[in-house]
Amino acid sequence: MLARNEHKKRILTDTSMLNALDKKHQKIVEQSRTYIKTVAEVLLFTAMQNISQRGHLETDAYTNKGNVLGIMDLIAKHSPLIDKKLIAVGNAKYTSNTIQNEILECLSDMVQEDLRSDSSFDEIWKDTLDMGKQCNVAVETVVKRPQKICSRLSGSIVESTVGQRRSKEGDMERFSSGIFYPILDCLSGEMERRFSKSNCSIMQGIQALNPKSRNFLDEETIFRFARIYEFDTDDIKHELHQVRRVIERKFQTGIELSSLLELTNFLEPFKEVSASCERSFSALKLIKTHLRTTITDDRLGNLGVLIQNVYEC
Repeated sequence: MLARNEHKKRILTDTSMLNALDKKHQKIVEQSRTYIKTVAEVLLFTAMQNISQRGHLETDAYTNKGNVLGIMDLIAKHSPLIDKKLIAVGNAKYTSNTIQNEILECLSDMVQEDLRSDSSFDEIWKDTLDMGKQCNVAVETVVKRPQKICSRLSGSIVESTVGQRRSKEGDMERFSSGIFYPILDCLSGEMERRFSKSNCSIMQGIQALNPKSRNFLDEETIFRFARIYEFDTDDIKHELHQVRRVIERKFQTGIELSSLLELTNFLEPFKEVSASCERSFSALKLIKTHLRTTITDDRLGNLGVLIQNVYEC
């Protein structure tokens, strides 16, 4: 009897076991969303301030762990929730390089979707008209004289157009579909092309053939470079082993390394076109400063989209 009364009391007060578990689950979800939002806002803040995000050593023993982790530690001093997440054991901190890149990619996609929305274009169009009026620039479309049908055809039915066709769309629709959205698609495609995985593999492969590089003769890096130009990776693997022995012994063995030497020939064109590359990427100096020398291509592309959106705003 006592258990039944207790059960009725829980039903009336909405304190059953399922409700308690559901409320606890909702609380955990809200805390996780708050933490992820904080990490995203810190990444966005450092991107807009054009400061370095990661440090050289991000371990707990190192005092300067980078701006992102430093700001997170500062927030943790005033937020018990953030402090609890940062000191958690396991992969629940969401502050690793991979997670940061994924968050930046999500932010970049959100910015691009926002720019392609009708409300965003309407705001840009309205600001353009207001700026034109302030600068005394004619922004109204000149209405041409409407075309009339010849008097000889007044009693006939015209089944096809005569003369120049006139579009029923206004200036706003023509500009959005013919200029604005194509430019956004072109910029997005150019960013993806320049910072694609294949281009990244080529540059990393060239760096792996540099004796001064830390990844000199790294097999996996050179293999990715060789597959792009359809080289036999088995031959290159044997030649890399021989090259290491030649370098270690510091004398000529007379072994012919045809595939590897042919692969290094791809370095020659890059010297001739370096000037054009410098001109093309001169704007990247605003993003990739000396504090961001270790930034990856995917992260650089996403930061470029975010910072470009900030400058436009």
